[in-house]
Amino acid sequence: MRNFSLKKLTLLSIFLTMAFIAHGQGEVISNRAVIDMSRAGLSPEIIRAKILRSDTNFDVTAKALIGLKEGGVPDDIIALMLERADSALPGTPPRQAAEPAFSENTPPETEPK
Repeated sequence: MRNFSLKKLTLLSIFLTMAFIAHGQGEVISNRAVIDMSRAGLSPEIIRAKILRSDTNFDVTAKALIGLKEGGVPDDIIALMLERADSALPGTPPRQAAEPAFSENTPPETEPK
């Protein structure tokens, strides 16, 4: 009887381990998934939450961005997709707005006398 319980416990442990591993390999959100969620009427807040909690593989080429807009995806979600695509590239720092080297309002530099 004790041997039977040990077999059950071993099988249960194996099953739970496999289930845990499978759960960690969740879906990867793509452009198509975002378009589908948007067309289904999900709010931008729900789409945003899904993007932030999932692995992503976004195509952010100009053509793909046009497809997202034509697919009814809101601009704030497209912007989030761009951010996530940047953060997914290894060694790529987040985008920052470039500072102008010179503007008309910048006083000319003077050399110390």
